[in-house]
Amino acid sequence: INYSTKIDDQLNPLIRFTNLDGSFGMNGARVNNHPLQKKLASFTKVEALRDVSLDDWKSSISVEDNVLTLSDLSLTSDDIGLELNGTQHLISNRIDFHASLLLPQRFKKTIASVITGQAADALTQDNGTIMIPLRITGTYNNASIKPDQSIIKPMIRKYLKNKAGNTLKKLFGRDDDEAKPDSAGTDTTSNVPVNSPR
Repeated sequence: INYSTKIDDQLNPLIRFTNLDGSFGMNGARVNNHPLQKKLASFTKVEALRDVSLDDWKSSISVEDNVLTLSDLSLTSDDIGLELNGTQHLISNRIDFHASLLLPQRFKKTIASVITGQAADALTQDNGTIMIPLRITGTYNNASIKPDQSIIKPMIRKYLKNKAGNTLKKLFGRDDDEAKPDSAGTDTTSNVPVNSPR
């Protein structure tokens, strides 16, 4: 961490003069009852998010012009993960985060009740993990969490297009061998009479 600031006569740092750049991380930690954590658990209906044992937590962090920026924040807890990027204004405490919540297959029915089954199918990755893009705004104590439709809608369109294509292939598609004409069984003899010269 590179950190500099000015302090008042009570030795409190003055936010408007604070600059910071670096990275931080921890492992083997436990997080519970953080306001954002409780809001996330309530929104997703995934109660396991209320009390999390962190296997790993790492992020890049900077502070400039009263704004704290978190980059590439990655949390893992067993088979649940969270990736987050965004900002917090240190004077107003306003937050603006883009997050990806990574849930294992066993939570698919639960999250489908929040974002629809179609969206849950579209967001399911090849390994079965469900990646839910979220937009988090407001403040930590009064956060608004919503699905990030700017990411979800294109993924649903792609999923439906692929699904329709696969369905059409099953209905009408033929193997390359089937599509080729069967030349072995074709009669190549001509019925045109041949006049012999006299």
